[in-house]
Amino acid sequence: MTAPGAKMNQIIGFSRQLIDHAGAIAVETNDQIDAGTFDYAKWAQAMLKLWDFGLAGSVDLASDVLAPCFTCPPGADEPEYSDYLSAPDSGVARKVSVVPGSFFHVGAPSFVIEDYRISIDPPVLKPHVTHFRVGVLWTGLRSGTYRGTVRLQPEPASDVVIDDILEVIVDL
Repeated sequence: MTAPGAKMNQIIGFSRQLIDHAGAIAVETNDQIDAGTFDYAKWAQAMLKLWDFGLAGSVDLASDVLAPCFTCPPGADEPEYSDYLSAPDSGVARKVSVVPGSFFHVGAPSFVIEDYRISIDPPVLKPHVTHFRVGVLWTGLRSGTYRGTVRLQPEPASDVVIDDILEVIVDL
């Protein structure tokens, strides 16, 4: 991804080239007028040069101008992540999973995020690691605060019964 400053410098540089090229066509036309060799045919040629130049230049510039100069928001295949959330330290590796159907919009509880849109990063907490974050596929969702439930279970499954259930709040 090109940094916003670098992308803007690229657009400005290309715009200057366009202006310089248009200026060169104008100077050439002016020289022909001064020399008395400018006629309708040369006028038509100059207009076609400007037209072709304008069309080609706008097509080249459009991809930079119409595309944002900053990082795009997450798309359909890129989750947006919450801030890091904390879990109690159990001293063992634990798998973090979402309790199905538990993530809902705080202002509109009937608005539930479908389970397939939710992911956990990292999905397994190593021993003594206590921070994770929730990722949500953003397409079609409204921004706001969501409440949900995650479950932490030993990984791999063991005889040790440590099954924590945490209520989490995620701002998207």
